[in-house]
Amino acid sequence: MALLKKHLSYLLWPLFIIISIFTITFSTTAAPHATNTEKGTAEAAALLTWKASLSNHSQSLLSSWIGSSPCSWIGIACDASQSVISIYLRSLGLVGTLDKLKFSSFPGLLNLTLHNNSLFGSIPSHIGNLSQLTYLDLSDNHLSGAIPSTIGQLKCLKWFSIFKNEINGTIPPELGRLSNLQRLFLYGNNIMGSIPREMGALTSLLELDISWNNITGPIPTFIGNYRDLDDNSTNSSSKLSSHSALKSIITWAYSEPTAA
Repeated sequence: MALLKKHLSYLLWPLFIIISIFTITFSTTAAPHATNTEKGTAEAAALLTWKASLSNHSQSLLSSWIGSSPCSWIGIACDASQSVISIYLRSLGLVGTLDKLKFSSFPGLLNLTLHNNSLFGSIPSHIGNLSQLTYLDLSDNHLSGAIPSTIGQLKCLKWFSIFKNEINGTIPPELGRLSNLQRLFLYGNNIMGSIPREMGALTSLLELDISWNNITGPIPTFIGNYRDLDDNSTNSSSKLSSHSALKSIITWAYSEPTAA
């Protein structure tokens, strides 16, 4: 049952994000035209620079990305002031890295979805410039390296998904700064070490999946502080039943490494 809830959540939450984005698109008050034009031009330039860094085939998939008005481009949504608020490029077969994507050019970005492509390389530290981001999905790619500590700067983030990549290193303690985070999917990577105690501050968390990694140590006692964690699903030998404070988790998934 918990697994079914998990899959339904993963399907329905992006729909909620898209509806929210379109609501903002049609309700935001427009800023002065000159400012809008300058902002749109800067955002277009940043997107075109990133496009040029992708493989030739990937560039052909983004054939609508021409000119200086990105709001009509495939995968791009803007608010009424013509500022980019969503980059949604799911399952397009894009090949390349995120290195040339200048995140500081998108101060109003709410959604970055690059799920199920063939992106490789590391997650750039300058992703921390996306101060308004609420939804970040980089899952099902070939990203490697550690989760950058600057992820802790995304104070508005509610959804963070990087499952099924080649991420290594440890879980950065800075994740504990994301007080609005509701869903965290890190499963299917090469993450090691223990769960940092700073994650005890994630009291808004509804779903947490860190299975199929190399996480070591017992389930930490602070998990009991997560007020909304219920219907526990775990393949760990550690027992959740000892955490009497667990009253309402939607999904918890944790796997201990198999003994050699």
